Amino acid sequence: MADELQRIYDVTMTVLSPVHIGTGEMLPSMEYVQEGQRIYVLDAEALVQQLAASPSRLKAFQYLGGKGAMGLFLREQGLSPSKLALYSLPLWGSAPQEGIENIWPFIKVAGRPPMPYIPGSSLKGALRTALLRHHVWSLDQEDREALVKQALKQGPKRADDPFEKAFFGPSPHTDWLRTIELEDTLPLSLKYLAVAQVKTLALKGQEGFPLSEKFVSYPEVLLPSGRGRVVRLHTRLRLAQRFFQPRWACQAGFRAERVEQLEELVEICNQVARKEIERELAFARQVGWQEMERFYKKLFRVLRQVIQRGELHCLLRLGWGTGFGNKTINPELEDELYEKLKARYFSRLGAPSLPRALSPKTRRVVVPQEGKLVYPLGWVRLHFEEVRR
Repeated sequence: MADELQRIYDVTMTVLSPVHIGTGEMLPSMEYVQEGQRIYVLDAEALVQQLAASPSRLKAFQYLGGKGAMGLFLREQGLSPSKLALYSLPLWGSAPQEGIENIWPFIKVAGRPPMPYIPGSSLKGALRTALLRHHVWSLDQEDREALVKQALKQGPKRADDPFEKAFFGPSPHTDWLRTIELEDTLPLSLKYLAVAQVKTLALKGQEGFPLSEKFVSYPEVLLPSGRGRVVRLHTRLRLAQRFFQPRWACQAGFRAERVEQLEELVEICNQVARKEIERELAFARQVGWQEMERFYKKLFRVLRQVIQRGELHCLLRLGWGTGFGNKTINPELEDELYEKLKARYFSRLGAPSLPRALSPKTRRVVVPQEGKLVYPLGWVRLHFEEVRR
């Protein structure tokens, strides 16, 4: 009877490119020290103990400020960053000579040291976006036009409501995706985490490669698998089968059109991943970005292997830095509908003369070494294995 009500799957997530799931906060430069290619995040309690033990040291500390000031202070006081660190991470990429201004921490389980994990809500949100994108391109053109017309009447933060309600349900109580529960992943060792130099690169008009560097940021990221390193996280998915029975579905207020089998969800994720890879490959080729093209050619081969296995494997993109196209349904709309939404909400994404194939004109990437392979953010491979009871 239990199997009829609920199916449970162990989920293995393999990291294919750097992933950042943030806390919504930043670490200011006074809370860490950079020494070469190592970042030491300071333990506030340990630092306070050292300051309290020396009035002169405490007085000197009160006048600190600016990038690199904490490192200079510790050296002058004969204090070792490694002994005062809550944890330390390698720097993946380079840093400006004057030091890093802010670091964006990865979400972690509290502890000594803290350990990174991916919330179930982040994974479920990425699955939700993939499902919605697939639904939008599966609609008739007339239905898409009607939904865009409704979206144009919404404010910027509610523009996706018509699409969400049309597919998942008119309210959170009737949202059929609540039949899927995803646990937070088990915590992962800090040895799989690094502070990465992430560059936001932008087209200069339609000149093509090289792209100009607009911004540089330093988030903590899960390192990608490769070169003898396999980065995997583990979680569990529960699928409430009973709600797909007609009587229960009717009582819950679920719409008739929904995904009822995990096999269908996996297939949809792979279809969305294929379109995303093809779109990024086309962009890289059009602007002459060879390193980006090389990454996506390799990822396309991975996707083919995943599909050929015929098991519950899929590719998915999640987290920060994955781009406008991955976070919205706009890539699935016809040019005319896309331009209407762009004019209403996203005019900053590019000049009107910029071809759609080149919009958005920016990409966030990790470049560990100049001239080497670049890493777009957020790509993972999921494997679902049913738990037999």
